[in-house]
Amino acid sequence: MLIGTRDAAGMVRVRRWDARDWSAPAEPAHESADTLLEWCVAQSRLPRPMNQSLTTVRLWLRGEGPQTYP
Repeated sequence: MLIGTRDAAGMVRVRRWDARDWSAPAEPAHESADTLLEWCVAQSRLPRPMNQSLTTVRLWLRGEGPQTYP
């Protein structure tokens, strides 16, 4: 999953790849940043691995902190 920056309406652009076929084109969507954050929190409790810490994802989806991450 690749998450874009939050816009003024609280929406983010999301691109997802199917785990069964990583070479397939990404599926683009627009989602509420708040709803996506709730989903990410729930996934972290399973636990599911993320490339970024939940704190970093939380700041990104809230539109806080740096605009890019290493």
